Amino acid sequence: MSFLLALLQVPGQLQPPPPPPFPLLDPRLGLDATQRQSIDALLVRHRDAMQSRHKAWDEAREALHKAMGDPQRTVTELETLLRQETEAHRAQVLAAHALLVEAAQVLRPEQREALTRLRPVMPHPRGPRPEGRLEGRPEGRPEGRPEGRPEGRPEGRPEGRPEPRD
Repeated sequence: MSFLLALLQVPGQLQPPPPPPFPLLDPRLGLDATQRQSIDALLVRHRDAMQSRHKAWDEAREALHKAMGDPQRTVTELETLLRQETEAHRAQVLAAHALLVEAAQVLRPEQREALTRLRPVMPHPRGPRPEGRLEGRPEGRPEGRPEGRPEGRPEGRPEGRPEPRD
């Protein structure tokens, strides 16, 4: 069914269905019936607490973002909201990892390795990090680029941008 929905979303292009929202349920792990029952029971046992922590994190994040656009809020208030959001996020991340560690106990070694590959990687806030960027290169400037100039960047300031002041 989800495969058909994926086809309907992009006419003319065959796309695989999206992966399950939680990697422990991914069919590529090849869980047997006993493993699936154990993981299902684990997820049911932790579901309410995980949902509660996720809701607390969502609310803390929403409060922080709302306050960031309010000039009436003080820096101290923002610091408090930021601490609350950070703590809620921390609780969610630690609980999710504890659940993963507990679930991994029912997996065979090759399934644990596959799970590591299937886990979504949290994106870096500033975009993807270049892998192996400096591997095999001597210290100093990157090969093939003029000293101090990134590749493809024109000389001078972009149009409409003022020169920086000293």
